[in-house]
Amino acid sequence: MDNYTDPIIIDEKQCNGCMRCTFICSMGVIEIREKSDNNKGKTAFVSKPEYCMYCEACVIDCKNGAIRLNPHSGSLNIEKISDRLIKNKKSRFKLFRKKELEK
Repeated sequence: MDNYTDPIIIDEKQCNGCMRCTFICSMGVIEIREKSDNNKGKTAFVSKPEYCMYCEACVIDCKNGAIRLNPHSGSLNIEKISDRLIKNKKSRFKLFRKKELEK
């Protein structure tokens, strides 16, 4: 069963376990496991939903159309994502005053 707050929804019936989504996701949100129903095979699942940046790379790269964005989750978490992005950018750049640059 899909969690209402997961950033993406993966349809186990459509997923063939090819692992393309695990390679395309730079945030490591998706992992592979055995299918939960009694069918043999593997399927993708959301392992770290808090790291999803809603870039849609997994949705675009999935050849079977098994992955889609959860519209409810994005609207709930967009503020957290923005804060996380801004915080990371601020820590990467050191701000200089004009006088410091002239030295």
